[in-house]
Formats: sequence, C-alpha cells, structure tokens
Amino acid sequence: LSSVSSLFRHQSDKLVFRVLPEESSIGFTAQSTLHEFSGVTKAVEGFLQGIPADLENSASSNIKIDPSKLKTGIAARDKWMLKDLEVTRYKEIVFTLKKARVIEKDLERLKGLVEVSGILDLHGVKREIIIPVDVKIEDDKIICNGETPLSMSDYSIRVHSMLFLRVADKVVVNFHLVARRVTD
Repeated sequence: LSSVSSLFRHQSDKLVFRVLPEESSIGFTAQSTLHEFSGVTKAVEGFLQGIPADLENSASSNIKIDPSKLKTGIAARDKWMLKDLEVTRYKEIVFTLKKARVIEKDLERLKGLVEVSGILDLHGVKREIIIPVDVKIEDDKIICNGETPLSMSDYSIRVHSMLFLRVADKVVVNFHLVARRVTD
C-alpha cells in the first residue's frame, strides 16, 4: 500500500509507465464460416503517461505490436492471416492516444473506466477509434483492459477464403496491458 500511496503522492506530477510485454497481451476474436477463433500476441511495447489530477488534458500513450507474432494455434490459419495482414510490408500496428475521458473512478479501490480515443495505424490505414478501458492501479503498475470491434475492410485488409471457409469482416480486438511506473 505504501508504494500505491507514493504513486499518487504528487497528483500534479506527470507519471510515466512502460508496458511489460511478459505480462501484457493483445488479441482478437473472429468468426469464420464454421466457428469462432482467436489469436493473441505478447509482442507489445509502449508507454502510458499523464498527470493524475489532470488526466483528461495530460494523458498520452503509444502502443505498438508486431503483427507477425500473432498466433491462433493453427499453423495453416496463421500463415493465411499473416499473408492477409501483409506483415512483411506493414511491420507494426500502432495505437496513439489523443484523448482520455474519465467515465467512472473509484479512488478507494484505485480503479476506473476511461474512454480513450486515438489513432489506430493498421495495415497502412490510420483511423480514429474510441475504446472504453477498465483501468486499475496495483502497487507500481497500471493495468488496462478493453476491447473494441473493428472491420477489417476499414483498414483495407482483404481476407482470403480457404476452400469453403470465409472469415467475417468484423473482429473484436481485446487487450490486457500491464505497465510499470518508470522512476528517475
């Protein structure tokens, strides 16, 4: 508890958190002709920062993933997915935070709901997205969980079919980000 109190001792100081890839993941759930499937990666890097007393005006973040590290658990499907994502051409998927709006906060439990908006750069297409994010503080870490639906066609991703199997255009992207406070 002492590390948590020290984390927020200076509400007007900017706090910086670095993503811990070994504790974080970004994934998706998609629907094919026959069944639902999912994929995930731990190849996540980036930072989150802001001033606790003025989060809505100070929050910034940049999160990157390596799409070539996405895995669904079936090698043949992974091969097609990586081909559709053109991972040799588009080597990163990047989310850059533009704005954060606190929807709910529970200072006693050090958690809340934040609506974030920013630019998702996926497959060479940049689009603004809005995501509700559950945020929790534990010790010197911040934990962010959320999900958002995306249309692959919005990002010029052409999904190929395999035999009679077709993947739906809409997918749900989910994330679990754990970041540790960077101290001087």
